[in-house]
Amino acid sequence: MDSVDTISKATGIPRQDMLDIWERVKKNSAALEGCVGRHEFRAVDPTKKLGGRYRCSKCHGEIDSTARHWYDIGLIHGGPS
Repeated sequence: MDSVDTISKATGIPRQDMLDIWERVKKNSAALEGCVGRHEFRAVDPTKKLGGRYRCSKCHGEIDSTARHWYDIGLIHGGPS
């Protein structure tokens, strides 16, 4: 038994589903980290107000609305003063 089995048992999410989710997370992180220049995030579903997701039009990585908020603040703080 490993940590995936432990988490699977605690959550009821099948082991293979958890492994599939982890692969998608790693692929998304690699896309975001490998993006050249600034991300160009666009709403995945512009009608969704809460819990929205954003996809970079360049690398196709996705983030949630909280990450988007902090990314935008970082751009403001990192810009010319």
